[in-house]
Amino acid sequence: MSTVKLGDVARESRLKWERSKLDVPIVGLEHLIPGEIRFEAYDKNIDNTFSKKFVKGQVLFGRRRSYQRKAAVAEFDGICSGDITVIETIGGKMVSELLPFIIQTPAFFDYANKGSAGSLSPRVKWEHLADYEFELPSLKEQKVLADKLWAAYRLKEGYKKLYVATDEMVKSQFIEMFGNPLSSKQENELKKLGECCILNPRRPNIALCDTDKVSFVPMSAVSEDGYLIDMIDEEYGKVKKGFTYFDWNVSAADAGGCTTSSCVYNSIVNGLSKSRVNVVLIHDTKMYSADALSDVIKYAKKLQEQGARNVLVSMAGEGAVLVAEDGQVYKSPCPKGKVKNSVGAGDSMVAGFIAGYLETGDYKEALRKGLLTGSASAFSDNLATKEEVEELGKTFQLD
Repeated sequence: MSTVKLGDVARESRLKWERSKLDVPIVGLEHLIPGEIRFEAYDKNIDNTFSKKFVKGQVLFGRRRSYQRKAAVAEFDGICSGDITVIETIGGKMVSELLPFIIQTPAFFDYANKGSAGSLSPRVKWEHLADYEFELPSLKEQKVLADKLWAAYRLKEGYKKLYVATDEMVKSQFIEMFGNPLSSKQENELKKLGECCILNPRRPNIALCDTDKVSFVPMSAVSEDGYLIDMIDEEYGKVKKGFTYFDWNVSAADAGGCTTSSCVYNSIVNGLSKSRVNVVLIHDTKMYSADALSDVIKYAKKLQEQGARNVLVSMAGEGAVLVAEDGQVYKSPCPKGKVKNSVGAGDSMVAGFIAGYLETGDYKEALRKGLLTGSASAFSDNLATKEEVEELGKTFQLD
């Protein structure tokens, strides 16, 4: 086993398609499926300017927005988008069947993402990918490893097909028993969902103390296909009210053209409508919208009277102010760094704030975590990773 760079055992293929494009498979980023090592979809006979050629066995890597994790091995020859990097192994250095599994790893995608440049459509160059380091066994061991990985992949695909077939069988059984709900001919009486179950039921009237442990299902515990994949035990007092997030961008239309802090306050109140909101995030504030820190605190407390539980005011490079539910006021400058892309920084800040409070129950630490996540995202081309937040946290503490 030895440590190698990707560029030592593989290279970028820059072949050009110079023949007629008639009936030739044309592959764009939309045909590569995130996290999938193979793809089947492509276009034919459409207007395009693509000229990059790929051949069977090469790996197609989506270099634009690499955080989407698009990379797959080609099973036919064709033409692909310029936003796809075509990678092939160097003979005698690496078994070609192993390459797609090296590319399709979280470590490689994270490395590619860190080397991407551009705010709206970040792209990564081959020169950066070529410096990716990983452990590589001998050619003989590579062949054995590749065979096992492909065998495991085929087994997984077999189970996926079985799952799909089972799902279709359940649907057909449902239709056989109850009829097709989309059909105009109904043997059974149609009911509205609200007539059969309670939507968003109120919290049950159970005598629980705030320190009692209860089962709690966070959003992250629900998979994209609707399955419950995790559950945690949490103190009742921390989760009984849930978390509602109210976002207010002062420099955008949210503020309704306000030019004073009192006007901003009144505008937010109109949107808040006295709902029990956990966090009000006021961001993109300008000098006129935060006349003085005393004004920020004064109006934040007024917002609490209108129903907000925690008011978090982000003042970009000037830091943030938190007026917490417990009555305490926390102020802090923001971490130091170079801003690359502020899109999503506000949402990251609220996510960090909520995560910090759920982890510690401490509002000061929650503000620190919020500032870290928001700043880390602003210092990145994309949303910050956990590792980037933790690295920034090594040098940032609240007074």
